[in-house]
Amino acid sequence: MTAAAARNGAARRSPVRSALRRIWNVGAWLPVLADRRGLRWLLSGRLAGAPIVILTHRGRRSGRVYRTPVEAIVEDHATGEVVVSPMRGRRGDWFRNIVAGGLVEVSLRGERFRPEWRELSESENREALERYRGEHPIYGRIVLSALARLHGLDGETLPAVAGAIPMLALKLPAGRPLA
Repeated sequence: MTAAAARNGAARRSPVRSALRRIWNVGAWLPVLADRRGLRWLLSGRLAGAPIVILTHRGRRSGRVYRTPVEAIVEDHATGEVVVSPMRGRRGDWFRNIVAGGLVEVSLRGERFRPEWRELSESENREALERYRGEHPIYGRIVLSALARLHGLDGETLPAVAGAIPMLALKLPAGRPLA
């Protein structure tokens, strides 16, 4: 191994870890590939978890257009809002792009629209996470525990995650049903 490779950390990376990372990256982008006629049923939330929302956003520095799949935490039929949250918190690129004004379009169950959005308060975050955990008892607990570990949060999981991770409510245009 060359000195340059050692400096770049090649000596520490195992082939198994590199292969797992490639598999994870491919799996993370499968929802974007499924956002096509005939395959959209895969994103509906009928198989596992909640529906997948495809966010189309513009890079805050590059101006490049990105498509990012995220899980809908809550679909509020009364307000016509869909709540989404970045797994990486405020560090998430898609979250920072949207906050910088780069939300182009949202795709939910094959419907494309340009929503209004707002950031939820901590109490609204907690309410959304309680509802998510209630609708998905096992999967919800796994997701909340993983988020608490990922962000190094202590204490009771739900309030810690609600206080640390931002959430956005995407308001559907009037006249468009959620489901």
